[in-house]
Amino acid sequence: MKHIVIVGGGYAGINTLEHLKKQLGNRLGHDIRMTLIDKQPYHLRKVLLFRRISDKDFNLHIPLTSYTGEGISFVQGEVEEISEREQAIVVTRDGLKRENIPYDQLVLAMGSSSRHQEDQGGIPLESSKTADLIRSRIEEGIKAGKSIHIAVVGAGISGVETAAEMGCWLKDSGAVKVTLVNADRRLLSSAPKKVSAHMEEELTKVGVNVIHGVKVCQYDDQAKTLYYSDGTTETVDVCIWTTGLKSNVLSASREKGRIVVDESYHVKGMKNVYSIGDCALVTDAKTGRIDRMTCKEAVLQSGKLSRIMVKDMTGSGKRLVHKSIPVEFYCVSLGQNRALVWMKKGKYSMLIRNRLALFIRKSTWDSASLIKK
Repeated sequence: MKHIVIVGGGYAGINTLEHLKKQLGNRLGHDIRMTLIDKQPYHLRKVLLFRRISDKDFNLHIPLTSYTGEGISFVQGEVEEISEREQAIVVTRDGLKRENIPYDQLVLAMGSSSRHQEDQGGIPLESSKTADLIRSRIEEGIKAGKSIHIAVVGAGISGVETAAEMGCWLKDSGAVKVTLVNADRRLLSSAPKKVSAHMEEELTKVGVNVIHGVKVCQYDDQAKTLYYSDGTTETVDVCIWTTGLKSNVLSASREKGRIVVDESYHVKGMKNVYSIGDCALVTDAKTGRIDRMTCKEAVLQSGKLSRIMVKDMTGSGKRLVHKSIPVEFYCVSLGQNRALVWMKKGKYSMLIRNRLALFIRKSTWDSASLIKK
């Protein structure tokens, strides 16, 4: 029986699993089996971490066993290494037991983690645990009757959504100030200026102050001081870092901190091993464009990968290669009742707001985690 192993229960991993289910059909459990491996027992709805800060009961975790079924098993453990000679991976379970799991095809979809370093101070928004810690720090200040200054450092999509959520949640809480620190000259600089302006206008409506063109070097937790790259400082009670991601990689071939793959997601120098998502350096061979580290790219890569894997297994069908998304697409939450969608293809662009944008935003979140209505 052939064995497909998928490492990583994030967006890339669960969507690859789902696509392979459809591709393989009733072969699962008969001549093919699959195993999903992750160090956590759940899929984390990572793009919604900001919502956990404002709502302590918001569930970000979906049990990975809910994605399994006939011919599919889940193993909770941490992958230590790949043994190419034996065509197996070495997994540590419960922090002690080492186990060799053989594979016929292996998918590395380990995702990414926060780029934040501990000596930078503050709290990175990277897990339910850190989201809960941020909330408790804010609530402590509110209960003490103090004026609170919250700084969100990093104004990518995650930073904008976090700042907007904080603004909406705390708007009527008294003396609370929310600042979004943007190292760039404007928000979402790849979009037209009118999109950036609209985004900043919406943030202003919920009480968020945006500062541009400055970087944060460090936050002193004891002194509650934020140190800017221009030498200035500011008193901040809670510092939230949303400054980007670094890939989770094993000993596979890597470049720019990501696993190098060819145009069909094969890991270079390794047989029967594939990689997609945040951990992989996925390039469109025709345009030279490198896919970004977002769940949108991971989900689309997973569909193509599943077809490539089945073709490789059967040895039939035409050669399939990666193609970047032809449309630039941003979907941004701007608080609990506002959102913005901007898309561009060639010369044409479209900005969608209000209810339709909210619907698209929620549908995107749900479909990425395979939540069905």
